[in-house]
Amino acid sequence: MALAKGNLNVKTSFRMADFAALLLLPAEHEGWGAEAHAMLDSMSTTQVKTLASRNLFTTIMKDYLAEHPGEIGKMQTVGEWQDDLQMHVRNDRQARERLTGDYLRYMLVGEGRALVVQELILEVGTRENGKWDNHRKQLRYAFRLRGEIGAELERGERERLRVMEDVEQL
Repeated sequence: MALAKGNLNVKTSFRMADFAALLLLPAEHEGWGAEAHAMLDSMSTTQVKTLASRNLFTTIMKDYLAEHPGEIGKMQTVGEWQDDLQMHVRNDRQARERLTGDYLRYMLVGEGRALVVQELILEVGTRENGKWDNHRKQLRYAFRLRGEIGAELERGERERLRVMEDVEQL
């Protein structure tokens, strides 16, 4: 009736889960359920990639690693990463306020981790792999950029270190 009268100002709270249920029930009944599941998986992946590319932490970390290639793969605690990233965004008050230890922990071990691993290669230093902070008894984290940019920066940094070693040997 609202559509017939042209009243399209209807507010809803339609969630992705509601859409999925609405899509899957008839799809299963009609025999194309596997295709519907694949469509939803693809949509979910696209949403996570979009969120990750716009996420404060992943954006700042990618920028930081691009500007400091020597930090790629460097193991540090949450507090050490927080200090480095805070310094990196020292002129952005809002970013500094958001980059708290709790926020970084949420991004590294909480629900935000899914966003981080979409954009960055994350290595966790644990007691088991021997890469944790023995002194403080804390996990440590290292990051690498995904894709061609990350590979190019790592190659450049390795070459720079090789040249520095050659100079030191002279």
